[in-house]
Amino acid sequence: MGSLSFGLWSHSSPAYWDTSRVIAAANQLKAGSCFSSNVHILADAIMELFVTQSRFRLQLVAVAVADGDEVIREAMVEHYHGALKSWKQLLTEVLKARKLRLRPGLTADDFVNLLAAVAEGTALRQLAEPATGILDRDNGRSLLGTAALALISGCIASADGTEDVPIEQYVDNMLGGSPAGPKETRAWSTISAFPNSGQHGPASLRKDQT
Repeated sequence: MGSLSFGLWSHSSPAYWDTSRVIAAANQLKAGSCFSSNVHILADAIMELFVTQSRFRLQLVAVAVADGDEVIREAMVEHYHGALKSWKQLLTEVLKARKLRLRPGLTADDFVNLLAAVAEGTALRQLAEPATGILDRDNGRSLLGTAALALISGCIASADGTEDVPIEQYVDNMLGGSPAGPKETRAWSTISAFPNSGQHGPASLRKDQT
């Protein structure tokens, strides 16, 4: 367990950020002429690191055995804090350079955590089935790049305030619906698990099923 924990500490091996290809692609997001192409280039660079270096595989093992092991859990927390700190900094710089902002209700932590989850899930899928088409280098695209662009489209708006609405309202407006009112919002607070009975969901729904 000691070597597993040590391998996850950010100072024990080069961070994903510390490669010339990733740094060059990231810098293009701030000033490059074709933003979407640069997102795909950066996504490809990140995916290459995920699938070719042992650190991501080590991370998967750590997740599997971390329950109840505080040393491994602490190493994983430190690993994520170190990795996401650089991405938060890049996000801040890109938003400033491009005159953009996160939608109301979203934070930089929210965005980078979403992006990290998508990146790791995509990398895991690539490792499990390399021929699945997640990487399309002939056309300069990747599923991770497409997902990142979708996140950017949904979570980021112009700083001039023309689209300064929460993401929920943005989706409702796009689909021609109306934002959730107090009644719909309160409904979520009633959804809970009932481990003793094996039933899930609000009591009103369970009654309807009987």
